[in-house]
Amino acid sequence: MTLELVKAPPPASDSALHLWAVSAETGKIQSLGVLGTDAKQQRALSEAEWLLIKGARSLIVTEEAKSGVPPNQPVGPVRYRGLCVQLG
Repeated sequence: MTLELVKAPPPASDSALHLWAVSAETGKIQSLGVLGTDAKQQRALSEAEWLLIKGARSLIVTEEAKSGVPPNQPVGPVRYRGLCVQLG
């Protein structure tokens, strides 16, 4: 997966950006992990992560405390939101 954050101000020094998938079927939000600090990032997806993305209506990026994120939902502000569209 390639992710590019355009015109992205860096998070606060005690925060990190976290990627989440929002289910198209249930609206449930599930974690896809912490993002790196580069504006353009590439990472391999596990089969479970790929299935979350395939079933997602959107992806969101939140700013969360580096000390930890609740596993079931974001608590920080949404910095980015994008629709998931399956091509092909």
